[in-house]
Amino acid sequence: MMRYKVWRTNKDKSLHLLCREGGEAFEALPTVVRNMGPWTRSRDGEVDRLRLPYRSILGEQAFVVIYAHVSKLELDTHAGVLGVVAENA
Repeated sequence: MMRYKVWRTNKDKSLHLLCREGGEAFEALPTVVRNMGPWTRSRDGEVDRLRLPYRSILGEQAFVVIYAHVSKLELDTHAGVLGVVAENA
């Protein structure tokens, strides 16, 4: 199961970075993105549970930069939504 990590910059608490789990994933980020930090680990989870837009961008470019207040940051799909999708599959 592939996992992701979310980082929040110490400079702006609304700036978040979503990337795959692992030090090599963070080190592979473009320098300009890494230099937006310093970054503090915020949360993590399973890539399959990410909302489709975030999952798609993560698959295409290996990271997502998100600007949102932490209370408005909704990365995961809700369990009920997954249940409906699974029933219709």
